[in-house]
Amino acid sequence: MFWRGIVQSIGALVICLTRGVQPLRVVGDWKRFRWVLMRAVFGSAGHVLYYMALGRMAMGTATVLFFTNPFFTAAIARWLLHEPLPPRAAWLMVVALGGVVLVAAPLAPLSLAAGVVPLRWMLLVLLGAASTALAYTSIRIAGRLVHPMVHVMYFGVIAAAGALVLSYAAGQPWKMPENSFSGWAIVIGVGIAALTAQFLMNWALQLAHAAPVVMVRNSAVAVSFVLDAVVYQSVPSLLGIVGAVVITVCAIMISR
Repeated sequence: MFWRGIVQSIGALVICLTRGVQPLRVVGDWKRFRWVLMRAVFGSAGHVLYYMALGRMAMGTATVLFFTNPFFTAAIARWLLHEPLPPRAAWLMVVALGGVVLVAAPLAPLSLAAGVVPLRWMLLVLLGAASTALAYTSIRIAGRLVHPMVHVMYFGVIAAAGALVLSYAAGQPWKMPENSFSGWAIVIGVGIAALTAQFLMNWALQLAHAAPVVMVRNSAVAVSFVLDAVVYQSVPSLLGIVGAVVITVCAIMISR
């Protein structure tokens, strides 16, 4: 997360300055800046918790648990912003989560019910999902006067600083990216991709209610499934195909 955060924050700062946006101006408005910080801190914390759990449990099960964040988002947005959640949208979110299960881990519910996954790691992933939900809601509260790219810049700064502190506390050896064109290209490419995705996500959250936007964002599971089949030529399972279709259809229906 460190190098991704560095590239992301530098890229966002450059874009802000070229667009005439002053990212430091928001610091003087504490009522808004505190929510910008909340978005950065809780967004970073959510991803860190998710990555920690990935080392202790199956990736599919962790993905299913982490992608419950639309439900946390709906609850937090209703509490802090009084945003409504129509029954139709709620049902689509439930069905879409079923699609995530089919794509990521068809046996995940059985593993959870059988207690194969330790409870503490389950709770850790769910805490990460709730943390990202609070981050998404913070964007809504900060409002449209905060440019989406400003959120991206501060997220990158906090993520890089947090990763540096956590790696030092864990005693992990410091590693530079591979000193080659391909090594740095990957680092920069990941940073640019993260910058672009977060900018679009922040912008969308300023335009529409939080829970439906986050649910549509979870269609990334279906996109990843397709890319895995195309790029790495993996053979998709029938359940995975059904799950990808379910997620896509739900994302289209909830955005109408």
